[in-house]
Amino acid sequence: MKNKVLIGTVTVFLGITFSVVMLNLFEPTKSNYFFNRKYSNKNILNFENKFDRMNKGEYVMYIRSNNLIVERDIIYNDKNSIMYNLYISDLDFKKKKRKKVKLPKLSNIIYSDSTKLFYNMKFKLFQYDFKTMKNTEVGMNHIKIFSLIPIMDSQNYYLCFGELFNDNIFNTGFFVINISTKRIIKSMILEPSKESSMPKNDLVYSGFFTETYDKRNLIYCCDKYSKIFFFNSKGIYTKVLTTNDKTPLPKILKNSNGDSFYSRGGTWTSNMGIFVKNNKIFVFSSRSDLKTSIMIDEYSLETMKYKQSFVLKHNNLSSSSIRNIFIDSNKIIIGFEFNYASFTFSRNI
Repeated sequence: MKNKVLIGTVTVFLGITFSVVMLNLFEPTKSNYFFNRKYSNKNILNFENKFDRMNKGEYVMYIRSNNLIVERDIIYNDKNSIMYNLYISDLDFKKKKRKKVKLPKLSNIIYSDSTKLFYNMKFKLFQYDFKTMKNTEVGMNHIKIFSLIPIMDSQNYYLCFGELFNDNIFNTGFFVINISTKRIIKSMILEPSKESSMPKNDLVYSGFFTETYDKRNLIYCCDKYSKIFFFNSKGIYTKVLTTNDKTPLPKILKNSNGDSFYSRGGTWTSNMGIFVKNNKIFVFSSRSDLKTSIMIDEYSLETMKYKQSFVLKHNNLSSSSIRNIFIDSNKIIIGFEFNYASFTFSRNI
C-alpha cells in the first residue's frame, strides 16, 4: 500500500514537473506574442527636437485630431457638466491657442479640429462648435459611433467605427457617414450579431484612426489586436494588415453591474502607432522584449508582408510609452506619456 501511494505521489510529481517544463518552453512565445525579427542596423528616424506638454496635468491628455495637436485639462467637474481647457497647436508647436469648452457630465470627446469637436454620450453623437459654443446632437439614427476621422475634401463626410442596427442585425464595423444628410454607407463589417455588442466591441477593437500624409489612405490601427485596416480616400475598405505578432482579440469580462473591462490574463497591447512612407508601412510594435528601445516593424504596402525591423533609441522609452503619432511631410512627432519628440526621416527610409 505504501508503494502504491509512493508511486502515485511520484507520478503526480512527474506530471506537474512535466507541465511546468512544457509551460516554460512554450508559454513565453504563446503569451507574449513575440516573433523572430530580421533586424536592420540602418537608422530611419533622426531625432530633431523635444517639446513639453501644453496641459498642466501629470500626463499628456490627448484628444484625437488631424494635422493638429490637441490636449485637454479639466477646470472643474460638477454634477451636470465638465469644463475643459483645450490646448491646440500646429505640428511645429509655434501656433498655439487655448479654448474653454463646457460639455455634459457623461460626454466622451472622440475628435477635435480647429473649429469643432465631436463627443458621444449614451451612444449618441454630438458636435460642439467653438465659435457659437453650442452643443448639437448630430442625430444619426440606429448607429453608435465610438471614433471617427474626416474624409478629405469634405466638410460633412466621416469614416467612423461603431455599430449599426439594420435589418434586425447589429453590425460592428466601419461606416462612412454624412452628418448633414444622415446618410450611412457600410464600408467594412467586422461582426454581425443578433444582439448589440457595444460597448464590449469598443474595447475589443480598441484603436485609433490616422491617415497617410498624401491623403490616399485612411487607416484604423487596433492597439490590442494584430489587425490594421486600410481604406481609400473616400473611406471605402481596401485591405487589412495582420502584423506578425498575431496578437489575438482581447478577452472582455463583465462585473455585476454589467460594466465591461479587459481580462488581465487575456489582453495584450499590440501596435501603438503607424506611418506610411514610400509604399512602406512602419508599425510601432509593443510586442517586443525591448524595454528601453522603440521597436519599428516594416511591412510592404503592396503585399502587406513583413520585411524587417528597426530599433529606435530615445530616452530609454519603449513602444509601449507611445500615446500618439503625428505625421508631417518630412518628419513625425511622437507623443509620449509626458512630452513629445520630433524625428526627421532619414535617407534610408
